[in-house]
Amino acid sequence: MELDAGLGKPCNKILRNLIHVHKYVLAYACVHVARCQRMLQAYVTDVVEYVFMFLENISTFLKKVSMF
Repeated sequence: MELDAGLGKPCNKILRNLIHVHKYVLAYACVHVARCQRMLQAYVTDVVEYVFMFLENISTFLKKVSMF
């Protein structure tokens, strides 16, 4: 990507440097988001497992109570 020829090489160099830095920032952000997504997915999986265990315990308790 080149700027208008009237702006000259210094502006083109600055633009190239900004694009280069932006690529690294974007790559870092993608890695960070992916890491957060994996952590959130693991958390949700754990919560779902705990909810099912809780419901099983309630079901077992209700079965025992209904026997009396």
